[in-house]
Amino acid sequence: MPSLEACRALSSLSGTTVGQALKIQSDMLMESEWDTGIGSKVCYLYDYFHDDQPEKKCHMSYFQTSKTRIDARFIVSRDQSYDKDQVEYYLMFRPSQKIEFEPEDDLYYYETDYRLRYMADFPIGLYVDIPDNKDVYRRWLVLGQEISNQFTKYLILPCNYRFMWIEQDGNRRIKRKMWGVLRDQSSYNSGIWRDYLFASVENQEKLCLPMNSISEKVFYTHEDTGKNMRMIVGTPTKHPSTWIVSKVENAKPFGIQKLTLYQDLFNPATDYVDLKTGEMFADYHDASVDPEDVPDLVMGEICKITASTNVIKIGGSYRLITATFYDAHNEDTTDKHSLTLENWTAEISQGTSWVECDTDLLITKIPDNTSNKIRVKFLGDRSYIGQKLKLTCKDKNTVGEILFEIIV
Repeated sequence: MPSLEACRALSSLSGTTVGQALKIQSDMLMESEWDTGIGSKVCYLYDYFHDDQPEKKCHMSYFQTSKTRIDARFIVSRDQSYDKDQVEYYLMFRPSQKIEFEPEDDLYYYETDYRLRYMADFPIGLYVDIPDNKDVYRRWLVLGQEISNQFTKYLILPCNYRFMWIEQDGNRRIKRKMWGVLRDQSSYNSGIWRDYLFASVENQEKLCLPMNSISEKVFYTHEDTGKNMRMIVGTPTKHPSTWIVSKVENAKPFGIQKLTLYQDLFNPATDYVDLKTGEMFADYHDASVDPEDVPDLVMGEICKITASTNVIKIGGSYRLITATFYDAHNEDTTDKHSLTLENWTAEISQGTSWVECDTDLLITKIPDNTSNKIRVKFLGDRSYIGQKLKLTCKDKNTVGEILFEIIV
């Protein structure tokens, strides 16, 4: 038991109780000895939009990076077993590490884009790069926190799969890719279920994605088509494992998008697999217009081009095309751009390549009092039926595209 003098000395530090004073001393001791622990690491924290090496799961470099350097301790709770799910790992920050941010802080975007928008608590939903025992940085995802009286720990799991899906955004179909965590479903359903009339696959998987403006659009049943969203998750083969999204959860915890997948049959007519690049998209050919590529990194501005439909008729009426610009925080910045017809280009598909569209095939004009819209009319003949028309808008380093199928 400490003496009266010791208690008074501790109480004079700060706080109203001896326990609070001891906590402050403990924090000071932890700070002073932080770098002596074997689990102390220099890590890098970031969200999907500040990922400057989105293709990599490991071996990242940080000479010039948009990620935020942070000191942390890596904690292993128990050893991995082959017949068990992925064990939990934890990350602990310095006692002096801020968990709420001001506009001048590098991580202030968490306040506006995640805490305010999705009710998430820092740093849930962020990626963190952690060096292993060979100093190779590997990507992890923060999935939760363990609240305690002192030294709060955060649950992390290694990102083990880059998920790919087709996003339906009005008339646009967009290819999306995002690193996440693939886990076994706790029900452990497996194999084939049969009754007297039917047989069906009963395998299930669970995956976790960081919650953001892209993953929030992953749906269970599409409101327009009534179809369940499908994903290809597995090793790239000619007939990979294909899944249906059967459950979407995003409140336990806030900041994580959890999906339950139910196994489905691979459809070679609509599903797409490229064994050279590793790209695998379910329902890729499920519409007349193929999905468009978008940059993996959306740190700068992006240009989103929209129209009322993705078809254009030969000799039909004018089609109104709108270009809208957004910054990395999804804020509309269109008013900062003044476009002319020189910002727009048009191409026609020719097999697997694109050729510049002749000026006598396409009439373009800008409506009165607008700069981000054009009207387009296609004047080709029937030989163009079934081909694609691509319109591109470029202003400085920001580029947007839209595809139309040419019909009669």
